[in-house]
Amino acid sequence: MNKIKYINGNKVLRRMNMLERVFYMVPGYKVSISARLEGDVDEERFRKSILKIQDIHPLLRSRVVFDDNGNAFFTTENVQPIDVSVVDMTTDEQWYELFVKNISVLYEPENKPMISFVLIKGSKYSDLLIMASHSITDGMAVVFILRDLLEAYAEPGAKVESLFPYEVMDFVPARVLHSFKNTIGGWYARMISRKWNKQPVFFNHEDYRAANKWFWKNNDYQAIFFELDKDDIKLLSQRCHNEQVSMGNAIATAFIASYQEINGQFHGSQKMVSIPFDLRRHSERNIGDIVSMCSGSIDISMRYDPHKSIWENARSFQEKVVNKTRKLNTGFMELLHYDPNLLDALSTFAMPAITDPEGLDTTPNLQKLIANKDNVAFKIFNKYKDKAPGTVSSNLGRLDIPQDYGNIHLNRVVLIPLLKSSSPLFQTISTIGNKLVFAMSFSTPNGITQASKMKEMTDIRSKALSLLGFRNKDSEERYVR
Repeated sequence: MNKIKYINGNKVLRRMNMLERVFYMVPGYKVSISARLEGDVDEERFRKSILKIQDIHPLLRSRVVFDDNGNAFFTTENVQPIDVSVVDMTTDEQWYELFVKNISVLYEPENKPMISFVLIKGSKYSDLLIMASHSITDGMAVVFILRDLLEAYAEPGAKVESLFPYEVMDFVPARVLHSFKNTIGGWYARMISRKWNKQPVFFNHEDYRAANKWFWKNNDYQAIFFELDKDDIKLLSQRCHNEQVSMGNAIATAFIASYQEINGQFHGSQKMVSIPFDLRRHSERNIGDIVSMCSGSIDISMRYDPHKSIWENARSFQEKVVNKTRKLNTGFMELLHYDPNLLDALSTFAMPAITDPEGLDTTPNLQKLIANKDNVAFKIFNKYKDKAPGTVSSNLGRLDIPQDYGNIHLNRVVLIPLLKSSSPLFQTISTIGNKLVFAMSFSTPNGITQASKMKEMTDIRSKALSLLGFRNKDSEERYVR
């Protein structure tokens, strides 16, 4: 637990740990969902419900303050109102268009909470878009926010209790934090941080604005989706049951297979599949459904064997997933021991500073970083720049939340994928009631058109659906309607 009480006169809720810091202000890293709400949503009641869930989840009413060493802390004092907007629905695709518009908008974390709500209000149904920084949320956290918001809407007079936003070190088993792998990683992190601190750089909002501008000048956000209805889910579930493999692993395997059929085999680190999972489930004490960054991850080496069936490949993949998850040897725990400013340099600034310094709006801090060609951030970035996994597969599974809240029925939930241009396949799956939604994000590389990249990804989707037995299911439409 945090022992520091005040930073620059502000009472501190707790410190932002380095697993949270590594996602701080990284362009494209907003954990987002779109929820289809059937029924008439009252705007005033909706806005009051957001105020109520801020009472439940302190990070939704927090801003960030820094000490003199660049460490970040959450405080609930002197915080500006949360970003909430309500617009009239004009098309069923509007939620996606607004997401694409808002994904590049920079947070103001030193002034207001790193989350926004957009209600796209229709007469018979509405879409709710929730977008939050990965520093304060993960996939399940945003689902908890959605559930608690709808419960507050349905029962505005109900009493609520505040849930302290524990960080992973407060509840992850000690055997994980102090495993041999993480102990060695922690030793390296402290050593490299000492080297960084011989010539440190402290970054500010002006620097983040420059990095964000550079990123979106060089990247676009695109995504494709597909939805399986009740009959589709029943059919796929039966197939997976017969083949002794989960639907999530079958879908991930199908997309890896179709990608490799079109673009060739993954090589090197691109053979790795990164699978986020919820560390709350492995807590050794009851922490509740907290809103905090509690995501771990495992990496699985996966190369699809075209000489075997999709089901043989999926079973092999699933066996690796089960074995890795059972050991709970989550990656990235070594980040807890890094200097925060070094993490900022690695996660946000090293790429543009190395690859395109002329295209980056130079600030005094970025000029200092670029001028020091031998700084350790550049060395680490160059060492690991080609080590990103080829696939990231995030599956929330069947959401264990109600669908009915007073006059509102939660019809569908879409977990919108983050944008990670170094991973060709970034896919998400979410299921509620009788609807499963798959989504895959991507960016258009230099040298090809958006249309040709979209065709490539829709071809991958078509082949994947065919492998799963849905030969006539695909559509050129990118949207979930």
